[in-house]
Amino acid sequence: MLDILIVKNYKVVCNKEIDIKKDIKRYADSIKNKIPNKRKMKRIESKFIKLMEKDSEVKAMYKVAMSTTVISATNTVLVNAEPLVEVSQKIRTITNPVIELLAGLGYPITYGMLICGGLMVITGKKSKGLDIIKWACMGYIGLQFVPFLLGLLEMIGTELRMSL
Repeated sequence: MLDILIVKNYKVVCNKEIDIKKDIKRYADSIKNKIPNKRKMKRIESKFIKLMEKDSEVKAMYKVAMSTTVISATNTVLVNAEPLVEVSQKIRTITNPVIELLAGLGYPITYGMLICGGLMVITGKKSKGLDIIKWACMGYIGLQFVPFLLGLLEMIGTELRMSL
């Protein structure tokens, strides 16, 4: 048994439960002695390709149908990662100004904390002042490594997705 759930525009369009083995056997029996006409097949294929080029919805439905075919043939789950990449890129574009603002605040905040730590040392609270200076420096260095670390994590995630 296979559950098929098709969602379009955040609404369930189709929700069915089918018996794949029975359907595949019925299909195999129906085409056993039939030989397809190659000329007709080529004409239908070219019409379909033109339709896919014109209509993006047909192209999207074709991807769903192909995914369903692969799932039923291999009995595995196939996830199309293209929309995930698009969503990830949109989120990155939207949040980029906020991220740049927060990264830009690292220098002035560190500068202020170093001044506070220096004032603490001057007023006699040496250990507290040096602790503030140490952690302000560590935090600033950590902020400088954030883009590198996130790029590395993204690369690892992409490789993991591709290998599954």
